[in-house]
Amino acid sequence: MYSLARSRGIGLSHWITTGNEVDISIAECIDVLVDRVEVNTLVIYAEGINDPRGLQRSLIKARAAHKPVIFLKVGRTEAGAEAAESHTASLAVSDSVCDAFFKQHGVFRANTTEDMIDMAYACQMGLFPRGRNLGIITASGGVGVQMADCAIKHGLEIPILPNEVQDKVRKILPYAAVRNPVDVTAMAIDNPAYYLTPVFDAVLSSEDINSVGIFFTPGQGTHEFTDLILKTLERMRKCQSPKVISINIILPDDVRARYEDLGHTVFDTPDKAVASLAILANFRESFERGEGARPPRLPLDIQPIPTYAINEVQSKNILRSAGISVVREKLVTNAVAAVDAAIDIGLPVVMKISSADIQHKTEIGGVLIGVETTADVHEGFGALMLRAEGNMPQAKLDGVIVSEMISDGVETVIGSSIDPTFGPVVMFGLGGIFVEVIQDITFRIAPFGIDEAESMIREIQSFEVLMGARGGVAVDLVSLASTLSQVSVFASENADDMLSLDINPFMALPNGGVALDALIVAKD
Repeated sequence: MYSLARSRGIGLSHWITTGNEVDISIAECIDVLVDRVEVNTLVIYAEGINDPRGLQRSLIKARAAHKPVIFLKVGRTEAGAEAAESHTASLAVSDSVCDAFFKQHGVFRANTTEDMIDMAYACQMGLFPRGRNLGIITASGGVGVQMADCAIKHGLEIPILPNEVQDKVRKILPYAAVRNPVDVTAMAIDNPAYYLTPVFDAVLSSEDINSVGIFFTPGQGTHEFTDLILKTLERMRKCQSPKVISINIILPDDVRARYEDLGHTVFDTPDKAVASLAILANFRESFERGEGARPPRLPLDIQPIPTYAINEVQSKNILRSAGISVVREKLVTNAVAAVDAAIDIGLPVVMKISSADIQHKTEIGGVLIGVETTADVHEGFGALMLRAEGNMPQAKLDGVIVSEMISDGVETVIGSSIDPTFGPVVMFGLGGIFVEVIQDITFRIAPFGIDEAESMIREIQSFEVLMGARGGVAVDLVSLASTLSQVSVFASENADDMLSLDINPFMALPNGGVALDALIVAKD
């Protein structure tokens, strides 16, 4: 790694090996290095996380100092984790939880040594885009498309250039693609002084662009061509909104150094050039956001979690006492009481078997949805009890839950568990009976505030569903984020007593949200 870093021209002020953290920890190293003026980026390789709370504190300190942290944590696969454990005696960490930890603290987690070195190289320039809008200038239409695809994959935007910018480019290169990417064609390369310089001026002066990815062919690696380009780039750096620029071209070392001396990164593939700009933008957003809002406080009169197995109703009563919205419902022990409860709540209703011994009610037919008449309620009570007795005769049945039927929202899942390394972890995703199949979920280490909760929500692949995609219901994101944050504090403060929490579904509504089903599993 040292040799690779030196070969890329990366300046190394310190090189520390911790010896499996027998004495000095990674967190202690970060604490010291963040305070040193000569250090602007921290690059870390580790096989395990031995002091998660100490590491968390040091990463918070690094972000507050606006110093990027690049972390290569190996052991992503089961085989890799076993190898790391045997090598370092570190606990194998769930990789998705480890990802969440780094994301939560603004760390770039590298997948390979090459990723790590590439981002260390990009960060040493000390330039971070002020937004996610990427402009692309390319000497090849195909490469321009490739760069645009890569940008979208990494969370950048490719805005259409303003009409005035397009007009300027079109006057110079009437046959060029001008919307973004800008394909300057071979004509511009043949006469760069006449064609290319004004195109660069037009694109780089656009206020709608925060960073620029440029592709040149190796033929543009001469000193004469470089003189011309660097004059333009240097002039643009002095404008009101300078752009962060990454260039894809194969160059001799001496020519590459001229670009780098002006703060421009040079990569040998278009994907690397674009990905680096996206990650630099992530760092800037992380620095500006900081740790975000503090986690909320729980009510003082919250019900404690008992040491024995509890049912759904008891679980939801505890959540209600913690300030988490729960559906209106009643636990009944006979059919007549079920009818009375349904009339009081309002038909139609949902009916579910209640037992601490039955966690997956749908698998035994223990849920009835949309029960519309009192006669159906009366009959449904008996049917649910018979199904439960027939499928799980050993289960202790508490009765049947009659609850309000709510369907004008989006089903999500909120859960928590105890990670052996990081402690209480909160999970969020789209809910319902297929959550374990689809697995569109994301994680965060508890506790966290509403800002981190909103970031967590936006991270799932199905986020557009929450925004009302395909004519669906747009949910109340603020309320949903508030609930997630509240659950994170609940999980954190009950980590000694609670093994897991499953709220599935939590119905996210246009106004507010409500837990329709929940189960708390207490520690023995």
